[in-house]
Amino acid sequence: MHGRICPYLFNTINNITYLTEFFEHCKGITSYKTSNGGRYLIPPDLFKEASKVIGLGKTFAGMYFDTVPNYEFLVDLKDTLDIRGIFSMCMYKEGYNIGSSTFA
Repeated sequence: MHGRICPYLFNTINNITYLTEFFEHCKGITSYKTSNGGRYLIPPDLFKEASKVIGLGKTFAGMYFDTVPNYEFLVDLKDTLDIRGIFSMCMYKEGYNIGSSTFA
């Protein structure tokens, strides 16, 4: 898959509950540039209309991040969310580091 992740991708399928491995190993995903000069790969409102999602295991595993991953997309989801391995095996642009306390 190549291109950007559409911010309203899940708006019409709001009953979806599991997206396990959905974007796994999609290395051709590119980031958006915001009006204030920032960048994001995962749209902040991606799951706004799909709040029933409870499984995101390895959803973004193996992807290439050219910017620091944002976690705003998790805000609309349940507290019982399974995110095991969500960013496992990802590659990051030189200089970016995901700390071990990111999800602590």
